[in-house]
Amino acid sequence: MASPRIVFGNHSVKALIKSRPDRINELHVLLIHEELGFYRKHAKRHRIKLVEHVKPKELDRLIGHAANHQGVVAIAAPFRYVELDDLIQKCRQSQHHPTLILLDGITDPQNLGAILRSAGFYGVDGILLPQDRSASVTDTVLKIASGAAEHVPVARVKNVIRTMDILKDQGFWMVGLADRAKTAIYEIDLNMDTVIIIGSEGKGIRRLVREHCDFWVNLPGEGSISSLNAATATSIALYEIYRQRTLLRKSS
Repeated sequence: MASPRIVFGNHSVKALIKSRPDRINELHVLLIHEELGFYRKHAKRHRIKLVEHVKPKELDRLIGHAANHQGVVAIAAPFRYVELDDLIQKCRQSQHHPTLILLDGITDPQNLGAILRSAGFYGVDGILLPQDRSASVTDTVLKIASGAAEHVPVARVKNVIRTMDILKDQGFWMVGLADRAKTAIYEIDLNMDTVIIIGSEGKGIRRLVREHCDFWVNLPGEGSISSLNAATATSIALYEIYRQRTLLRKSS
């Protein structure tokens, strides 16, 4: 049986309360918390057990280590991944061109959390994680994501190549990011059902995955640093999708 999920920090706990209060078993809050009234109100409304604490170290013990919990910790049901078929069905019901992110070899939870946060900001329809050689959604990831994990579905897939083929059959186009690509991301039309593929730092996207991409693009820059970390690159790519689909349409 999966262990309970520990969610801490104001942004993360509030996002969970607003989106899935039914998943929360307990709320632990410092008595001196400036928003104690908010947590008392929602604990009563959603029938969540509320425990009020005097010392911050009591919350540290809940988390298992000293952390910037900001005076609030939620004990919740384990994080739920979605099935690929369900995610595709959700995309098919969308009124816009859906965007998915496929992560190939991202093992750093800091990167995954930051990518989730960017995905939530830009309204990405889902994230795909390989079951092997990949970070999973942990408490650390959830904290960094600042509540985005409550809004962006995450699916785990066994075979990346097979997943790409399934998505292609559903009308998605595969767009891989790579420093050595000759085409800049703004040179392709992203008004289409899109899967943005992000590789690991250093190795990048694996060869077989790269060969399954429909487009191979770079993020142009002029500085002395030759590459960006995975989370930053993802955020820039998502902005370009937003720019083409929203800003250019408004200006035309």
